Amino acid sequence: MWGISNFVKYTVMTLLVLMIAIGNASATASISISPESHTGLSPGETFSVDVDVNSGIDQLSAIHIVLDYDSNAFEVISITKGSLLENDALIEPESGDDGDGTITYGFADASYDAPGSGTLISIEFQTKDTIEGVYSLSFKEAKLLDQNKDYLAGEATGSSVVVGDVTDDASTPLETIDLASQTKSPSSSISSSTSVVEPQLGYAYIFGFHPDDYKAIERYGVAQSEESWSQNSLKLENELVTEFEGQYLFPQGKIVSIGSNSAGYLVVVFYEPLMVDQTEMDLIYGIIDRNAQDMDIGNVPVEFGEGTISDISDNLQELIQRVQSMKEMELEDFMNNESPLYDPLVVATAGKLPQINTEKECWQWYFQDSYAISLNMSDEIDDYLQNGILLSTGLSPDGYFEVKINEDTDANKKQLITDVYEIMNREATNTGVSEVPVVFKLASPDEIEDKLTSTPEDEAALEEEEATESEAETTPGFGYLLGILSLTLAYFMRSKA
Repeated sequence: MWGISNFVKYTVMTLLVLMIAIGNASATASISISPESHTGLSPGETFSVDVDVNSGIDQLSAIHIVLDYDSNAFEVISITKGSLLENDALIEPESGDDGDGTITYGFADASYDAPGSGTLISIEFQTKDTIEGVYSLSFKEAKLLDQNKDYLAGEATGSSVVVGDVTDDASTPLETIDLASQTKSPSSSISSSTSVVEPQLGYAYIFGFHPDDYKAIERYGVAQSEESWSQNSLKLENELVTEFEGQYLFPQGKIVSIGSNSAGYLVVVFYEPLMVDQTEMDLIYGIIDRNAQDMDIGNVPVEFGEGTISDISDNLQELIQRVQSMKEMELEDFMNNESPLYDPLVVATAGKLPQINTEKECWQWYFQDSYAISLNMSDEIDDYLQNGILLSTGLSPDGYFEVKINEDTDANKKQLITDVYEIMNREATNTGVSEVPVVFKLASPDEIEDKLTSTPEDEAALEEEEATESEAETTPGFGYLLGILSLTLAYFMRSKA
């Protein structure tokens, strides 16, 4: 099993966005769309709705909604903040309209408390050239958190929109969901979901460890009581570590632990600040179910949970502070001899530093976006590395890519910088990142080789590294985690052949 010291040592991620914890109900609350209906709309006509909150308490610490609409019938023109959100409210990442019928919006900020009631957002729609009919605006997910970060009990109610000369049947109730409910129940063809009620259970993990503030959030399948389950669950756990490695395990994914509990469930734990959703749990359960069926296990019991890891968070906050400290600077300052960032070896900079305020944003940049960019550009960049024109590429802990150019190369350095940045920015754009930040720096081949050569002063570190590599051979998932980090914060140095 992983020791916490090794996990902390080789893990880096990010701040609070939206706590997904099952808390005690402290008030009856509601979220609603007003007006309740629009009627007689014509194609091309615009209309507006408000998402109103009535929490029944004085202040809120977080709000999160997911609203569905028919994208074949309507187009979102604008979304504006309402009276609940002041300028210093930290808006949830990826808030807005996806263009495919889903609007996500929320905020969470430890330093900001929203009023208990008011308008969260106002949405302006435009009807498309579509057939007449009655359409619904409905909540897929809705959460209100009080100042103690506990969920409030209540309901979220949608509205109806009538296009054309159609009579809306007022006797049909508007779609309503419970606050803090999951997006939907998992498919009954592979599982059943039940509320988690047992307060004290024993947990054992073969990958990761028990995180702080663990909370079970969802259960699928039926608990097993057969004597063979213990042996089958251990075999299944090991198979899943292999199956999930490279996409779903932290830090590349959101899963930090895999094990089982004393209630007869296989346990999968997510890192809480990354905000796993129901769709992701459904997907992962489908993978588990497929592996279980290969072992003749039907309706496999799985408990999904989440939690924080305080030691990791401390290190991640240091990373966030480093990135945020760069906000006061510009990459161009590396070439300004009056700047504290000045480096005479830097010959060019391009792009903009990422805006990172939360653990999820940091994880997205360091372990999703930058990793994808690095992999996708590797073939073309390898040509420059193999030819000795470039000496290394890597991601700085300060959030920008660093490209080291061989100072002895005869290549046209201006054209080289243009060509390399074009490759990197193209792959960044394909990943969804605009203006990828890159610093180009001259370096000596001897300098790179010296870094790759052991010295007497490095012997202790080398021995520790060898011990770590030995542990990697026996610890599930360890090798990949170390590999990922070598591609990011540890400067994925790529020497010429």
